[in-house]
Amino acid sequence: DTVVIRRREFDSKNKWTVIYVKEIHTIEDFNIHYVDKNARAGVKYEYSISSFINGTENSYIIKNVYSDFDGYYITDKDCLYGTIYDLDGCDTSREITTQTLELLNSKYMNVVSNSELNCDSGSITGTFFKIDENCEKIDLNSSLQYRNEFKNRLANHKPLILKIHDGRIWIIRVTGGINDNQKGHIDLRQISFDWVEIGDINDMKTLYQLGLSDVDSRWW
Repeated sequence: DTVVIRRREFDSKNKWTVIYVKEIHTIEDFNIHYVDKNARAGVKYEYSISSFINGTENSYIIKNVYSDFDGYYITDKDCLYGTIYDLDGCDTSREITTQTLELLNSKYMNVVSNSELNCDSGSITGTFFKIDENCEKIDLNSSLQYRNEFKNRLANHKPLILKIHDGRIWIIRVTGGINDNQKGHIDLRQISFDWVEIGDINDMKTLYQLGLSDVDSRWW
């Protein structure tokens, strides 16, 4: 009555993470197509596809998949935007909270930290345009709409996932404005924005609460 997909890094002792659940009511429900948008680059994963009957696992198969891609990708449950052009390196800062104090009985400063804040923030820049999937060429006629949809997604005040070809990945919120600048040619538009990390990408409870996963607490 249920199909479950799990994932973990290959040859690791980490527990399986449930990333997809589908209830089965008809034969057509077995026609399943699922894209794992949260896989990091440069990582070999194990995927387990299991069948459950009345809450008990009945059978499963395991497949190994190497995840790799170029460029930057911004995604959530419903969208996937990416580019490999004019990337800026995605420099980041590690955010912590401290306060320096001058003590009367010491020649040195004292540093106090009363917060557990420990997250990344950064900025990202890239040239975004629509790629024709049939011929893998730039579709200039659709690129304006593609960029507008992308900027609307960035500006909707909802959590997103940012992942990069070097293996870095974060749950983010966009902060500040979204810049759209011409890059040498009228049809080459460079989009840049600032962001801050807001949660643990490996915590399924966080992903569910932020609306980035449909897998509820029954499967955590």
